[in-house]
Amino acid sequence: MQKIIDKATNDIIDIINSKPNSLSVAHQFIYEELEAAYYVIDSEEELIDGLGFLEHRVRNCGISKEKCLGAMNKSWDAVDGSEGPQQYLLEFTLAVRQQLGKELSIMFRISVVENIIAFFKLGKYKDNKKKQEKKDINLFKIVINENKLHSHFKYLLKDENSKLRDVLSEWSIGFKDRDNKFVKQFQETFNSSFWELYIYKCLKKLNYIVDFDKSSPDFVTYTSYSTLCIEATTANEAKDDNPEWTQESFDSHKTHEEFMNYATFRLFDAVSKKNEHYKKVYSKLGHVEKKPYIIAVAPFEQSMFSTQNNVAINRVLYAKEVDIKKMDYVDFPFCEKNDGTKLELGIFRSDKYSDISAIIFSTTATISKVIVQTNIDCDVRITKYKEIQDIKDMMNLVIVKNLDYNKEILDGLQVHHNPYAKIPLDLREFDNHYITHYFYDVENDYIVVEQNEGTLVSRNTIFAKIVERENTSNPREKWEENIKEVLEKNKDKKDEGVISELLNDSDLEDF
Repeated sequence: MQKIIDKATNDIIDIINSKPNSLSVAHQFIYEELEAAYYVIDSEEELIDGLGFLEHRVRNCGISKEKCLGAMNKSWDAVDGSEGPQQYLLEFTLAVRQQLGKELSIMFRISVVENIIAFFKLGKYKDNKKKQEKKDINLFKIVINENKLHSHFKYLLKDENSKLRDVLSEWSIGFKDRDNKFVKQFQETFNSSFWELYIYKCLKKLNYIVDFDKSSPDFVTYTSYSTLCIEATTANEAKDDNPEWTQESFDSHKTHEEFMNYATFRLFDAVSKKNEHYKKVYSKLGHVEKKPYIIAVAPFEQSMFSTQNNVAINRVLYAKEVDIKKMDYVDFPFCEKNDGTKLELGIFRSDKYSDISAIIFSTTATISKVIVQTNIDCDVRITKYKEIQDIKDMMNLVIVKNLDYNKEILDGLQVHHNPYAKIPLDLREFDNHYITHYFYDVENDYIVVEQNEGTLVSRNTIFAKIVERENTSNPREKWEENIKEVLEKNKDKKDEGVISELLNDSDLEDF
């Protein structure tokens, strides 16, 4: 493709330079192309393949929409005649489309136009000087009083954790601190900033382009298919409750149901608030209108939050959970609060939350995700998804050395699609072997999971010791035993892919 782009670029430069007043011809050619591109971007038609790529290139070329308006009505023969550059590019684009398809032809055409802009030193290339980019952020240069540093951040500052700092610094390359608050929040409150940084790293891994010129939502993202508006948030502890990193939270000894109910309430609260914020604020922004709106949420609401796996998010989105005795999904329509009031669940089972196109979710975006990106000597305890014929084979749990572990950053990431979305997420987005996609089958009232064999369900890193617990009666401590008992009873039944959320049974130290 690059060779084709380069040939077209050089040919058009030669055509333009052969014309009298070549610089005027270059200006007019560029303005006409950009006016047409802006028209496509702002069109009320359905999203087209390559639109995200097109929008990113056009909006960041340094030539405003206003400057291009009316250009096509001012053209002359040297520009759009049979021997002009525009006719040549049109014919070349049609040939590319015929051979390679519509999407690549769009990418080809705007790439050529950008090369012409650069050659004639227009827009952001004027005087051969780009705007000075902000330097990459420095996460570990202390910018707050040390007595305010978060315990997780202080853990990262230890001498022996230099490799973890290196990984997070690599994640942050290209990330722009638009309001000069991100580093402060990373050091003081940590979890939400950590999650935002992880999402940014995932977007880079997918070769998506983040537009940091847009102040909100968190990630206005250009892909080959569309422009995505992604808002990152975390489910945190309720007011006056103990944060997940405290000993008090760890020692709370909640029953399994109390643990899951709390996780459900906090996830529901996080998603609901971002849904309301979209209605009040984001929906009124021009660059958000008609774009898929995605909430990326992760749980950090209580100690051992990563062990909730899919249970709470399935309750929140689908009002479903797995009955391990029936080995199938059952309805879970309400979650009861301490005061007896009931919270109605299943936000993806009606059109009440139709502004949300999808939910990105993970319980594996923790510090252990950072650890496994290094060569630190430790064991990694993982449960991987396994397509099986017999339920007794479901427990695919292994312990491997960190050096032998798959370090794929996307492993464990989930995308939940809203069947009632006003603007559905294109099914080609987040199309990666390691990303699991969830759909709600409205007609059959069932969760459909598309997960590839061998992908991550749960993970913990194991160092010198396992966290010791007091010998108290805690139903969650028998979680694995209960699962194995049910698997044995149902060993002759065929798995329907409904129990992967039961496999995260770890009580190992992690955050």
